[in-house]
Amino acid sequence: MRADISKILADIDTLDSERAFKAKFESVWSSLGFDTYTYFSAATDEMETGKVKDYADNVIYMSNLPQLWVQHYVEEGYVDTDPVARECLASRLPIRWTEAYRSNGHSEQGLRMLDDAWENGIRRGLTIPVRAASLAFSASTHSWATKTSDA
Repeated sequence: MRADISKILADIDTLDSERAFKAKFESVWSSLGFDTYTYFSAATDEMETGKVKDYADNVIYMSNLPQLWVQHYVEEGYVDTDPVARECLASRLPIRWTEAYRSNGHSEQGLRMLDDAWENGIRRGLTIPVRAASLAFSASTHSWATKTSDA
């Protein structure tokens, strides 16, 4: 799963549509062994106040997650209780979520979200917090459903 950053970035400046970006994201993350990707960006203060859904016009979101899961995630208000998203606000380090992460002392609501994701096939992954000077919060999340030997 070694990535060649030059291949990943080679044509990034030629992508001129959401469809082109989605195709690039899917190709890159699939080549690294991930089944799904999500890119999410919102103003940090919106994330910290737990009111992201009130600012939907200011959110950037691209994903190939199943639409039913995304709808369920929004309807359940998981954006406000997702322990991975909460941890991304507090850290700049990547978060690898596996069975060990799920059993690592989360709030009742956070554990409910992680269990629900597990039941919906979103079981293991890597989330990379991204910071910008504009105080925006972004995260790139990638998941895989197959069992890994070091999970």
